[in-house]
Amino acid sequence: MEQKIKYQYTYFIYPYIIDANKYNKYMLKLIKNPKCKLKTFDKIKDFDIYTYFLPNIREYMFWSFELTNQKSNELERMDNKMKSTILSNYPCTMFEYELEKNIQGKIGEENGIFFDIIKMEIICFNTGICFMTFKTALNGENNLDDVLNFNYKFRDINSNLSQLREYENIRIQTSAFKDIKEFSSLIKEIAGSNTGAKKINVDTERFVTYSYICLDQNCWNENTDNTVLNERFLNYANIASSNSKINNKVKKIEQKYLKYGFTSWSNVVMASDINTENYTKLPFEYENKYLYHYIFNLYKKIYLKKLQLKFKNPKLVKKARKEFIDFTKKIWIQEITEDEIGTVLNHRMQETFELEKLYGEVKNKYDVLYKDLNIEKVDGILLDLGVSSYQLDERNRGFSYLGENELDMRMDKTQKLTAKEVINNYEEEKLANIIYEYGEERFSRKIARNICIERKEKPITTTKQLVEIIEKSIPKSKQKEGHPAKRTFQAIRIEVNDEIKPLYNTVKDCIDSLRTGGRLCIITFHSLEDRAVKNAYIEAKGKCTCPKDLPYCVCGAKSLGKVVTKKPIVASEEEQLENSRSKSAKLRIFEKT
Repeated sequence: MEQKIKYQYTYFIYPYIIDANKYNKYMLKLIKNPKCKLKTFDKIKDFDIYTYFLPNIREYMFWSFELTNQKSNELERMDNKMKSTILSNYPCTMFEYELEKNIQGKIGEENGIFFDIIKMEIICFNTGICFMTFKTALNGENNLDDVLNFNYKFRDINSNLSQLREYENIRIQTSAFKDIKEFSSLIKEIAGSNTGAKKINVDTERFVTYSYICLDQNCWNENTDNTVLNERFLNYANIASSNSKINNKVKKIEQKYLKYGFTSWSNVVMASDINTENYTKLPFEYENKYLYHYIFNLYKKIYLKKLQLKFKNPKLVKKARKEFIDFTKKIWIQEITEDEIGTVLNHRMQETFELEKLYGEVKNKYDVLYKDLNIEKVDGILLDLGVSSYQLDERNRGFSYLGENELDMRMDKTQKLTAKEVINNYEEEKLANIIYEYGEERFSRKIARNICIERKEKPITTTKQLVEIIEKSIPKSKQKEGHPAKRTFQAIRIEVNDEIKPLYNTVKDCIDSLRTGGRLCIITFHSLEDRAVKNAYIEAKGKCTCPKDLPYCVCGAKSLGKVVTKKPIVASEEEQLENSRSKSAKLRIFEKT
């Protein structure tokens, strides 16, 4: 059966690299171009993007969210040179390129495929890595084969291959571009020769495709042969003919009437309009928050490949080390969003781009170079054991005992163990021990018993249910200090994320990495962590059991250093007023001797 298209668009993404030393000059070039308009974001207008990304990503990619009207007007009034300097300091700047209205094209002969080029954006990171995006859509009634044919041909229009220079009957019918070669020239005008991308083996001849397809429900419904549909989907995801070896590389997410597919050169959603959201809400989300999400991961891949090349050049090693540290702190971010679907998509994107593998390769090179420089030992290490405020503040993660949310509590959304599983599946004794040991809760036995009684009636799935059980388990007279659920929620969170067990080995490894006189500083935020660090320090200090009258130690106790802080350092009153979460912070210091 022919798969008719209800709604469709494709973004063609072109990565290119500008020399970082020339980035300011490049910004000036774009600003001076009358067709380039600075793209800014508004919390109301772009609410979907604002709520999707975590604050650290918003700060990195969408700085204009925090731009006040006054600052926006000031930026607008600046001369071009000053404006380019300001924009060059932001990690990411976006431009909308003003295209002529009704840019139409055609692929094929008389009865060919007609398409529109709808919009064009330029996304620039101040590392010199940039992207051009072109949104296209087919005209008239089309089927899946038409879209596949169009994408397959259009993605190659920038190719230097002689057989493709003829552009296989691709036509653009507009006064702005006489033919497709002029359109290709526009790309070169903006991106330059793109030699930087070629050096790191980024395909500069073909676009990355990012497509949305909504099939008519007559083509995808309860009676559809999913085997045939899946085969067509794999063909589409690869923008190529069927090939089992290639198709096996497609990372997929499948739901009812919805398929996501990822490869290293394409990203596609195929949906059926039997579900109205697939025709209304999803297309908007996919070309907004999901598109920027995809580009951010593509950016990370290219940045890592760029660092790989720099580490190979002895003259650039020092700079590469600094950039890698900066990349790890600001860009190598595992969590981009709290959105449930977005989290799964992020995992698949990272798999597709092999980001973990790439990062590991660059880190290994970084480690080897440090060893070559005899920097195996360090002067100081600071560990901040506080959990992410961004995560705690997101109530839909289940960390908060306020409101009603799903029992989750995972820091890493890809791991299997959740708070729901702990509460509903752990034996009573094990549950009581966890609440007592990790939460220091006196009423742990009663809480565990009541949890087991309640879950026999129905599963405990929300934070509200758990809070109600805890409140019933603790006498009212003992509920004066803070929220009664605080200690239990802490205990379950620690168990889900295994926060305490690795701490001892971490302290030991850190002390081993210190040179003589080097210091390890650890900030903890609850008594359990503080006690673990304190005991680890005492053990590292070594405790001699020899009689005091012996002139030297014969018991074999080995001391690695001394504890600098007999009592932990706590936040000042001023700091506590400014940052309430610092009230529970304790700093302990160990010095290696």
